[in-house]
Amino acid sequence: MTHLERERTLSAPAGWSMPAIDVTGARGETGDPLHLDALYYDTADLRLLARGVTLRRRTGGEDAGWHLKLPAPGDAREELRRPLDADAEPLPPVLGDPGDAPAPPAELAGLVLGLTRAAPLVPVGRVRTERTTTLLRATDDDAPLVEVAEDRVTAERIPPPGARERPTNADPHAGGGTDAWREIEVELAPAGLEQDDPEALLAAVVDALVTAGASAEPSRPKLARALGVDSTPGPSAAAGDAAPDRAGATTAGDVVTAYLAEQVDALVRWDPEVRRDTPDAVHKARVAARRLRSALATFRPLLDREQTDPARDELRWWGQVLGEARDAEVARDRVHAVLDRLPDELVVGPVRARVVDELDARYREAHRTAVEQMSGRRYLDLLESLAALAAAPPLTGRAGDPATDVLPALARKTWKRTRRRARAAAGAEGARRDDLLHDVRKAAKRARYAGESMAGAVGKDAARFARRLEDVQDALGDHHDAVALAHALRGLGMQANLSGENGFSYGLLVGIERERADEALAEYDDAWSRARRRRHRRWTRT
Repeated sequence: MTHLERERTLSAPAGWSMPAIDVTGARGETGDPLHLDALYYDTADLRLLARGVTLRRRTGGEDAGWHLKLPAPGDAREELRRPLDADAEPLPPVLGDPGDAPAPPAELAGLVLGLTRAAPLVPVGRVRTERTTTLLRATDDDAPLVEVAEDRVTAERIPPPGARERPTNADPHAGGGTDAWREIEVELAPAGLEQDDPEALLAAVVDALVTAGASAEPSRPKLARALGVDSTPGPSAAAGDAAPDRAGATTAGDVVTAYLAEQVDALVRWDPEVRRDTPDAVHKARVAARRLRSALATFRPLLDREQTDPARDELRWWGQVLGEARDAEVARDRVHAVLDRLPDELVVGPVRARVVDELDARYREAHRTAVEQMSGRRYLDLLESLAALAAAPPLTGRAGDPATDVLPALARKTWKRTRRRARAAAGAEGARRDDLLHDVRKAAKRARYAGESMAGAVGKDAARFARRLEDVQDALGDHHDAVALAHALRGLGMQANLSGENGFSYGLLVGIERERADEALAEYDDAWSRARRRRHRRWTRT
């Protein structure tokens, strides 16, 4: 079971009591206190918490069970719930050997395997809560819109095995200890999430509580406070790809370090989503792998290649694994959309079932293979090497030079590489031309990523350069997809013909893709004409 969680947490000062909340006519109904007992799991060095992820086993309340919370778009979180075993017993008042604690379900532990990098999940904190919940409804008969929970919390730190009692600010997790506090959680119920403006509803309830004396400053998440951590590192934007601000970078090494860290974060961020097969996750993870590999190539003069080339080779492998799934996904969705637009009389025979089902089967198999690889040592070793790379890139002496002195020349190399390949493709024909245009696309992509990575430090000219190359990349991407899909459709059409089916619709689909390929070529010619204008690359000569 999956639950979208959108909530705010407020601090409750001493002597505070729950007010009568009058928001858009909602009526409050306060229930009896509940006693919740949650045991939180993480690695010894808190790799889940560092990414805004929590895994807990909780008893008490209607949602007793195992809860895995993952970052979701905005400031929401997605909670995956699994029930406790039928014979599960409450935890003892005092937890003895943490090694004897119940093991998390393999399904949930598997979803965070890339975040933990196979490090053991152990109990790290226990949070016991006396919760009094007020449900806000539009009428007595309606489903709740908002849940307001007043919590009295007692939290206990569970030190890693072998750690000595050492409750200091330098390493508060190293030793045990307890803490107690009050807080208020305001969460939109499922019916509240369906309102026209759920954020306004949530804000109105929070404002009412603040007016009644609750603290407008959010208290720390329960687990962070239980562990004595000053603050939980904010989760990455799970669905966002906003360009990071690298304007503060002064040296070339600053730019490289920040960019590598961002892309490693993105690759790891999308790991659980790839495993769950959430929409666009394979694409996002593949892009992160490509950006990393491209950066390691562009910034070669600034990095120790003996250390980075092996990672680049492994990223190539991983990009290919994800590419098998992504290409099948794109083809399936494209055919599905085209068939939906065609009049029924032009879709002759079982073409939809044969084509869409075949392409979907290819995607499912490729995705299954990717997920299997994600549990293997090769992938996990790649994540380990990337974590080390992000933490301390092996920079060369040139990386200490000013970014504006070093980076433009590196971007110029990516431009020249793209231009050489474009010239080679211009003199080719047929299948050879298609292959060479695919090489142009890959070169343009590297040049685009170079411009994007440097824009914060070098200026808007680098961003403009990247946009021009992105237009080239997009046009050639459409061309490549259309050519590949037309080839696949021809093969499926031949199979249908051998089975005695009418091949009309297959021929029609092939023709549509050929036309799309021709249109994409025209768009490429226009995009390339714009990209090769000198003013877009003048900045690379500085």
